[in-house]
Amino acid sequence: MWPFSRSSGVSASRDKEVKATADNLLLKEQLRTALLRFELAGKSEALWDMEYPKDGQLLPDTAFWWSEQFRKLLGFRDEHDFPNVLDSWGSRLHPTDKERTFAAFAAHLQDRSGRTPYAIEYQLQLKSGEYRWFLARGYTMRDSSGKPLRVNGSLRDIHADKLLNEKLTASKEELQSGMSDVRTRMAALLGQAVATADSTNSKMSRLGTRSLEIRKVNTVISEIAQTSNLLALNAMIEAARAGELGSGFTVVAEEVKRLASRTSAATEDVAKQSHAIGEDISEAASAVQHFQQIIQQIELIQNQLTAAIEAQTTDVAQASGLHHPGSF
Repeated sequence: MWPFSRSSGVSASRDKEVKATADNLLLKEQLRTALLRFELAGKSEALWDMEYPKDGQLLPDTAFWWSEQFRKLLGFRDEHDFPNVLDSWGSRLHPTDKERTFAAFAAHLQDRSGRTPYAIEYQLQLKSGEYRWFLARGYTMRDSSGKPLRVNGSLRDIHADKLLNEKLTASKEELQSGMSDVRTRMAALLGQAVATADSTNSKMSRLGTRSLEIRKVNTVISEIAQTSNLLALNAMIEAARAGELGSGFTVVAEEVKRLASRTSAATEDVAKQSHAIGEDISEAASAVQHFQQIIQQIELIQNQLTAAIEAQTTDVAQASGLHHPGSF
């Protein structure tokens, strides 16, 4: 008879029971945590799950698990009105989205490297008949060779975001169209203004040239008047020497002298006016140059304004927080 053999066996059995109880408690806690995480995940996104068929064929009656939240998103109650098969979802894809959605799902499953994501936006028909935009994501568990074993994912309603994105896009396009029209019209106006300024500047230049020519002619007339005045003076001197015989010639000489004096006065006045015109032309030419500089500044401001508006529309689109296919 072995001493203590019975008590030792009881002790070992109790240790096993304690360990089994502890293991069960740990498993229950882990299960409770997993269920809690699963429930919380289902609050924000509707979940789905599929065991990949062994023959690799996805048919309309292939088994799919659709979460309660998934059904609620589409307006259904339970498995009776939305069965756990692939076609429950596939038959409700919008006709314009069906082919590309199945193609994206197939590409994700068939890429054994796992590098092809499944993340796509599409429209689904609700029980009410309305179509809404959704964002779908999928993840695949594979064996060591990359063969799919299980696929699960989520669905999120992005209809409001999609409509907002469309409005932003339309607003941006309208704004860009309006800015393009403004740029075209401004460019035409600026072109006309530049052409007018260039034409005015050219005319001013020609007027300046003509003013110089007038001054030259005036100088010649002034010289002629001075010469006439000298000739009249000499004629008067010769007439005085001739006495009575030169009296008639004296009268003519005096008239010539008076005419020369008036001509001289007139040429001085023309010179003053011509000089004033020259100064006005110079000031007008400066004003035209200043006008051209202002046009260049307006063009620069217009370009800066266009760039600022384009940057603003881009920032608004980015700030909207919209989701795009392929993003995680």
